[in-house]
Amino acid sequence: MLVDDDRLVRRSLKRMLERQGYRVVEAGGVAEALNLAERQPVDAVVTDMWMDDGNGLGLVRQLAARGLRRPTVLLTAMPEDQHEAQARELGVAAILQKPITLEDLCAALEATLAAK
Repeated sequence: MLVDDDRLVRRSLKRMLERQGYRVVEAGGVAEALNLAERQPVDAVVTDMWMDDGNGLGLVRQLAARGLRRPTVLLTAMPEDQHEAQARELGVAAILQKPITLEDLCAALEATLAAK
């Protein structure tokens, strides 16, 4: 599941991941992601850190509270170390600092899914 409140970014990442063979469902924010996760199983979550209706770490917390914890890759424009400790405590598998490359995202997803 790909979660980002920026529609253009989300659609671009979705197209790139689909070209690499991933099946991608998308959500425009935390609330939509939680609703989607309740209805449709996903193997992993790729989420932006900051969104209009919350943040990626809050999403990870809420998924876990609902018994829907999934391997997660967090995308952030902030320096990695600012949220790294909290993200690791919540079980986030990888943190990628924007701008990200397709290679970095695919490598993080592959490692995340392999460790699942």
